[in-house]
Amino acid sequence: MNRDEVAAELERLRLENEQLLESRRLADETRDRYMDLYDWAPLAYLTLDGVGVIRDLNQAAVDLLGGNGRRYPLAGIRLKRLVRGADHEVLAAHLRRGPAERDAFSCEIRLHDSTPVQLWSRRIRSGLRLYPTVIVDLRERERAAVETQRLLEAEKAARVASHAKDQFIAALSHELRTPLTPVLAAVTALDGREDIPAHLRGMCAMIRRNVLTEARLIDDLLDVTRITQGKMRIDRQPTDVHQTVHEVIETLDTEIRAKHLWVGLSLDAADHNAAADAVRLKQVFWNLVRNAVKFTPDGGKIEVRSWNSSSNGNRGLRVEVSDNGMGFDSTVGARLFEPFEQAANTPERTGGLGLGLAICRGVMELHGGKVVANSRGPGTGARFVVEIDTTDEAPVVETERVAPGELPATKPRILLVEDDQDTGEALGILLRGAGYDVRTVRSAQAALDSNLDTVDLMISDIGLPGESGLELMRRIRLSRHLAGVALSGYGTEADVRASEEAGFSAHLTKPVTFDRLLATIRRVSA
Repeated sequence: MNRDEVAAELERLRLENEQLLESRRLADETRDRYMDLYDWAPLAYLTLDGVGVIRDLNQAAVDLLGGNGRRYPLAGIRLKRLVRGADHEVLAAHLRRGPAERDAFSCEIRLHDSTPVQLWSRRIRSGLRLYPTVIVDLRERERAAVETQRLLEAEKAARVASHAKDQFIAALSHELRTPLTPVLAAVTALDGREDIPAHLRGMCAMIRRNVLTEARLIDDLLDVTRITQGKMRIDRQPTDVHQTVHEVIETLDTEIRAKHLWVGLSLDAADHNAAADAVRLKQVFWNLVRNAVKFTPDGGKIEVRSWNSSSNGNRGLRVEVSDNGMGFDSTVGARLFEPFEQAANTPERTGGLGLGLAICRGVMELHGGKVVANSRGPGTGARFVVEIDTTDEAPVVETERVAPGELPATKPRILLVEDDQDTGEALGILLRGAGYDVRTVRSAQAALDSNLDTVDLMISDIGLPGESGLELMRRIRLSRHLAGVALSGYGTEADVRASEEAGFSAHLTKPVTFDRLLATIRRVSA
């Protein structure tokens, strides 16, 4: 080989050596980069051999396994030394799976400090019993499970508390209504007598008015509870809204005349029928008009007007109730519809529970409508507008009057089942005075022990000692057909349905006027 060939060969070897050095440098950089990624990865990584010895681990694994930031106390020891004794067999079984597994395999164990972890291992390649392993910290999952269980238990406790509250409110309603029943029945009967002096007749009217107001407050408490819990139901029927307004004005006529108020009706809407629950809609306008009466000074003015409008392709009806009374600051307008909220804490503004407007809003929202309020300020009056969609369907006119030919030839013999002594005595006296043959008992068992063959109609309370009035009616109807009227302080929709399912022909909620009780007796008897 001549000198030129030797020089060329040396140059080739030099270049090849430089390439090898560059390749080694790149390989070292790649190795260092991957080692950094391995060392500072957020997940804990380690390498186990076939018997569970830790061959290598990254910083996250050191921290998780309790190495105090140093690898050497952990590298070279068996992993089972760091695992609680109860899970040693689980770890051993995991390692025995290695040679046969082609994909990643896992197990869950607890470390010696009870930290829950999950091991995910994978065999590197055939012939080498080395298993790169990821350790997943399950403490967050366990905390989430504990929190989920806590929330479930809290939800269960809330349901129990809500049910207990419902039961309490129902019982409270019953207990509050029951004492009002004999008072209202007696004062209604007295008011109908021609021999009552004029000054006593006025007192009877005052007593009746205040008893009905008390009953209305109880109803408001129950209605707000139903609305907030989503339990209020409405029965939509074609309803004449104008007729509803007229009925409300007639109902409040005594209060309106007592304050010498001028009430103007400008019900000009051409379309005034709505698919609505007539009873609930009447409740809305009763609250609005009564508020206007209550907060308008003597000799003031109240106006109710209506008009049609349209929005989003739907025909709408607007009914406005306005007055020239106290009014309110515009900043509190939205709060007026919150339960127990009132416009001001002035002596003139107190009274009531502040539930009427909350009920109005809830009822109108159930109808897909709304009610809004505004005022230009204190002393400038208030304006409330009810908005609801109209319908082309006409209301069905119904009447509870009994045709003369349908009246019973003789008055029914009545069994009155009432555990409250005052209510039983008062209703018994009034019914006998109206010409009815009445027998009074105070429990379901006493009713069953009586001679039911001599009874045509049973009027029964629901909340009786021992067996309830519902169970009493069910037992009676197993052997005979007996007309029944439920007379109870429990007056929710569920209570009415329950009494109907038990076999009662009618359900009256205490307190009830004597006229209404007589009308119900006549209707059920017919």
